[in-house]
Amino acid sequence: MNSKKLLVFLFLLVFSGVAGAKAAVYQCNSCASCTEYIQNGSLQSGDVLRLTADILNQNGTCIEINQSNITFDCAGHTIDGDGDSNGYGIYVNAYDYGALANITIQNCTIQEFGHGVYFKGSLSNSIRNSEIYDINSSYNMHGVSLFRSSSNTLQNITASFNDRDGINLDSSSSNTLQNITASFNSRGIRLFYAYSNKIRDFTITSNSNHGIYLSFSNSNTITNTIIQNNSNCGLYIYSCISNKIYNNLFDNSVNFGFWENRDANHWNTTLNCSSGPNIIGGPCIGGNYWTGPEGNYSDICTDSDGNGICDAPYTLNAHNTDFYPLTRDKKPPDLVFVSPTPENGTNLTANYILVNVSVSETPDSCILSWYNGEWSNITMNKNSSFCWKNMTHLSNYTYRFFVYANDSNGNLNASEERIVGIEHSQDITPPDLVFVSPTPENGTELTKNSITINVSANEALDACVLEWYDGEWSNITMELNESKHYCCITFGPLTKTEYKFRVYANDTSGNSNRTEERTVTLNIDLTEPEINCSLYPNPVEIGKNITITANVSDENGIDTILLEIKKPDSTQNVYIFSDNFSIEYKADIEGQY
Repeated sequence: MNSKKLLVFLFLLVFSGVAGAKAAVYQCNSCASCTEYIQNGSLQSGDVLRLTADILNQNGTCIEINQSNITFDCAGHTIDGDGDSNGYGIYVNAYDYGALANITIQNCTIQEFGHGVYFKGSLSNSIRNSEIYDINSSYNMHGVSLFRSSSNTLQNITASFNDRDGINLDSSSSNTLQNITASFNSRGIRLFYAYSNKIRDFTITSNSNHGIYLSFSNSNTITNTIIQNNSNCGLYIYSCISNKIYNNLFDNSVNFGFWENRDANHWNTTLNCSSGPNIIGGPCIGGNYWTGPEGNYSDICTDSDGNGICDAPYTLNAHNTDFYPLTRDKKPPDLVFVSPTPENGTNLTANYILVNVSVSETPDSCILSWYNGEWSNITMNKNSSFCWKNMTHLSNYTYRFFVYANDSNGNLNASEERIVGIEHSQDITPPDLVFVSPTPENGTELTKNSITINVSANEALDACVLEWYDGEWSNITMELNESKHYCCITFGPLTKTEYKFRVYANDTSGNSNRTEERTVTLNIDLTEPEINCSLYPNPVEIGKNITITANVSDENGIDTILLEIKKPDSTQNVYIFSDNFSIEYKADIEGQY
């Protein structure tokens, strides 16, 4: 540990206040015991009722909730019905008991019921401001259903393999539904007389009927959703208007359908190319991506400015148009040879050719096409802006090469071809590279927030490059010493918990080699040691000896203790100790020490 000089202050903080009452947590282990807790008045506002065991093969409804302001937590347990499609796994019943609000249902797996979770209100008694999250409601008749229930939140739900609807909103408005998977149902999600609901971050796939079914439902928002491989239709609209449907991926044999073509809805938002990424990873938020098993509009449209928006709108029918349909980038990356790649026609006396290419966008792959009597393809190193490969131990020959690369959308491009000759008579033995002190050993835990990497070579080097990993790999040129037999670099301050590194180097003949890879972790002690200091006698008499004693402790041990005594005449004495101490000191000047 580094030596420290500390001033220690003793101070007192006085707080006053009133702590709020803590919510009680109750436990139940069966349908009957859970429902009894809820309905007998045991739970107060804010209390939590936690299920402690799986419930299996329940006949009829299991949990019935008729109380507001409580949380029912399944704690990861399963509520399992008997498979006859009757009853409800969890039934929130405002229809019979009056309006309910602020109910939370969480951490449940519910299966084999008529409805996995069912919120049932009435025209005069609704369910509001409640939450359903971290729920798996599958293998039921309906997964999660809301009837006359508004302003609720449904989040992190899987509703799959249900005989009818994964999610069903009936006469329910202003609800927020987010991060929900609704797959392998008859319909993924159904809205019936449902208004102003927000549906986002859904995955709606492989449903045997429609992915989304809207019926007499207006002013809903559907966004950031994948609607894919649904049998009848991705989205079917039956007498609905003013729904806003944008930034979704439609990938179905039939993406949309209308009962009446005169119903007008909105299929895009205001174009914004600074708020991405969009549903397919492009920069602009606008409309939707329209594709299918054999392609569709977004796959073939023209995008002359490369912004990921089709130049022309996509017309669904006379009253429904996506004015900003999304498309994938169709422009291939630009590839340009950069230094130290030798110019075309160069003759080298080294026995290597380092090929380096700049790429205008992050490459998905880079291939060096190399001719040394026959053509071969060689995978190159790459990062977000460059592809490089050092072709070493080359014989005298005239080599030809070019580079081709593709981006994340599969757009392929190639560089120019270059021809470079090799004519050498020097050695072809790579240098021996060895990590030397103060380079930390592999697996070292660093106790300071800097690191020095030092490499020794058995011959003069031409260049050293450090491959450094601090969350992502980067290449950093190292400094050579005067003899060029050592290359060194220091980093700091370090802030990550783990680092990896290795060093590449070429000798003056172009032969390259690399070290092994090392990993170090950062473990810095930031806790100050505990110091107890005393002097005797106190007060002090002039000309008399006093005893100064210090006891210092730290869980990582003590390296150095400094005692500094500043005298009244501004002179000072400094004493250095390696452990706890007790010394005699004579106070020979009157005043404050």
